[in-house]
Amino acid sequence: MGRQTQLHQLRQDAIEFLDFVKNKDTVVCIARDSETEAITGCDLDSGEHLFCLWNQSILPSISRKYVTRAERPYYTIDSSLPVIEWSISYQGDWDGTPALTQGRIYCGFWSISEPLEKWYGALVRWVRKHYVRNPVEWQSGYVGPHAYEWHQHRGLLLPVYSPPITDEWKARLQSQFPDSRRQPE
Repeated sequence: MGRQTQLHQLRQDAIEFLDFVKNKDTVVCIARDSETEAITGCDLDSGEHLFCLWNQSILPSISRKYVTRAERPYYTIDSSLPVIEWSISYQGDWDGTPALTQGRIYCGFWSISEPLEKWYGALVRWVRKHYVRNPVEWQSGYVGPHAYEWHQHRGLLLPVYSPPITDEWKARLQSQFPDSRRQPE
C-alpha cells in the first residue's frame, strides 16, 4: 500500500522542490526507467517525466533491474525499494489552450520503514507549506506557486492525463474560467 500527493508543477516549481529535497538529505534524483543499468543524476530538461528520489541515508546503494518482457527491453528501479517516485507535470496544449497535467510524489510502503515514512512526511509538509491547494474543486492535490500564477493567466490544470476532447470534458474544464472569453470551446 502506498501514499501519494498530487502536484501541478511548472519547471521552476520542480527545480525549487528538488532543491529542497537535495538540501534536506543526501538525495539523488534519477530517472526511474532507462535503456542502461547505470545510475546517474536526473536532468529536468531531458524530457523525462518519471523520476525516483533516492535518499542515500535510507538506502545506501541502488540498482536497476532488467525488464525483458517489454516490447523494447529496459532497466527500471524496483518499486518495492524505499524510494519516492516523482512524476512531474507535462506542459502542453489542450484543445488550443495551454494546459498542465498533474504529477505526484508517491511512496509504496511495502515494508515498514520509519525513516522512509518520516522523509515522505517531510516532503509532503514542505509541499503543503509552499504550494496552494488545487483550486479546481474536482481535483485534489497542490499547485506550485509558478504553476498557480500561470493558471491565474488562463492555463488549464488537467488531471494526470490529457483527457479526450469531448463536450463533457470541455464543460468540465471550462468551469476553471467561468468569467473568461478565452475558455475552451
